Amino acid sequence: MSNMNENANMKETNENMQRKKWTKAFGLTAAFGFVFASGVYAQDAIQKVEAYLRPDYQIVLNGKPVNLQHSTLIYDGSSYLPLKEIGTLFGATVNWRGETNTIYINSRLSDLQPETSDNVQYPEVTMMGAYGMVLDYLGAKTWVLQMYAGSSEKYYRLDDVKRMGVMTDGLSKVRDKYTGWLFVSEKELKKTWKATPKTSYDPSWTHPYMSTESDPNKLDAMEKYVKLWSNFQIGNQYYSVSPIVIDPLPDKTDEYRMLASVNGHYYFFELKLTKSSLFEDDYLVSTANTYNLETGKQEDPYSPPR
Repeated sequence: MSNMNENANMKETNENMQRKKWTKAFGLTAAFGFVFASGVYAQDAIQKVEAYLRPDYQIVLNGKPVNLQHSTLIYDGSSYLPLKEIGTLFGATVNWRGETNTIYINSRLSDLQPETSDNVQYPEVTMMGAYGMVLDYLGAKTWVLQMYAGSSEKYYRLDDVKRMGVMTDGLSKVRDKYTGWLFVSEKELKKTWKATPKTSYDPSWTHPYMSTESDPNKLDAMEKYVKLWSNFQIGNQYYSVSPIVIDPLPDKTDEYRMLASVNGHYYFFELKLTKSSLFEDDYLVSTANTYNLETGKQEDPYSPPR
């Protein structure tokens, strides 16, 4: 028995010279590259383990070596790889929800890209009752433009659905008459989504029409712009401007397109942000062009009625 213990101790000593000991009270989560929300956890939910990092391990994916930011972890004779990095390599998304201590692994990742053909003919619908919502889908929150089109059927803007990660190949789509945007009905989406999205009522979400912008200073500037022009009077004419969505223009810096209803008529506003010369983090918002989507012409929505 003494010789067996000595051999075991010598083996452990040799292994310790070749690999770095890694002990973490929260188990294996740090090696997975997740950022966990701080909080108080039940003592019996934490298990202290002894594991080893192996930076000398090489990972080959489909015949090609890949470099991971985090090293392979060896625990109890098994190899553990950083889940978020591996998921990305396999075209999946990994989301962590701290409030429920849940990891979501979603193998459906749909890149946001245009349709494969510009000649596809889609049924035309007329936008009615459009509004933006943040939806919680498989652990991720995404801003989505929804609308009705003369019926009780709800439609989702295609680009937003793709950002959610829902596969839309083979689903029937419609094109809005005024914006030209493609939409998918909720009935169609139920064929492919893996869970029913839930509306997210996040109190920090104070910009219900901003689709993807996240810079707080730019969001504040847009908020001030919208409030300034929401209701006003020119002469005897009153104007009510209701923004529906403000999207960043692709391949542009600080340029946006706002879809808004002006006295019940749809307009596109091309907006530009400019850094303030007086305050470091402030932006000024200016209107470059406006388009009446119902006439298809560039025109001022605030011009006197003729």
